[in-house]
Amino acid sequence: MRWVRDPGPALRAHAEEIYGDAFPPELRAPFDDLFDDEVLVYAEDPDRAAGLVVLRRIGEQRWAFVRYFLAGRRGAGVGSRMFADLRRELGDARVVLDVEDPGEPGIDGAEHAVRLRRIAFYERLGMTVLPVRGYEPPHDDGHAPALLLLSSDVDPGLDVRHLVETVFRDRYHLADDHPVVRRVLEASSLL
Repeated sequence: MRWVRDPGPALRAHAEEIYGDAFPPELRAPFDDLFDDEVLVYAEDPDRAAGLVVLRRIGEQRWAFVRYFLAGRRGAGVGSRMFADLRRELGDARVVLDVEDPGEPGIDGAEHAVRLRRIAFYERLGMTVLPVRGYEPPHDDGHAPALLLLSSDVDPGLDVRHLVETVFRDRYHLADDHPVVRRVLEASSLL
C-alpha cells in the first residue's frame, strides 16, 4: 500500500465511500471541501482505497494537524499500518490530533468505551495525551469536547501553551487572545 496525494477518479470515489461510512451525514463536511487541506489516500491498488487522512500543516509547517484519520477496515491492522506509513511520509513533522473526551458528562457507556478504545489505539501508536483541559473545537456543529494529542517523539521541554495557541491559530484561525483560547489556557494552568 502507498500514499497517493492526487487520487484519480476511481480511487477518489472509493475514498469518499470510506469517508461517508465513517460519519453520519450531520457530522460530514462536503467531501470536496476536504481538499482545501492536504488529503492523502492510502491506496491498496490504483482504484481501491484502504483509508485516507486529511491534515493541515501548522506551526510554520513543523507540525501536521490530523483532521481525519480513516481506515476502511477496522480490526485488521490497516489503521496501525496507515499511521506508521503516515509518520514516515511526514518525515520529521510532529503529528497533532484531537479526539473526543471519554470524560464528557452525559455520554452513554457504549460511547465512553469507543472513546477510550480510540485513545488507546493512538497511544499504542506512540501518541501522548497532553495536559490540556477544556479544549473544544470552536464551532457549533455538534462536536464533542476533545483531548489534544501529540506524537511522543517530542522532547520533554515541549511548550504546550505554544502548541495550543498554534492549533487554535493555524487550525481554527483564532488569535492567541481570543476568549476560547484564553479559556483553554486558563483551564490547563498554562497562563
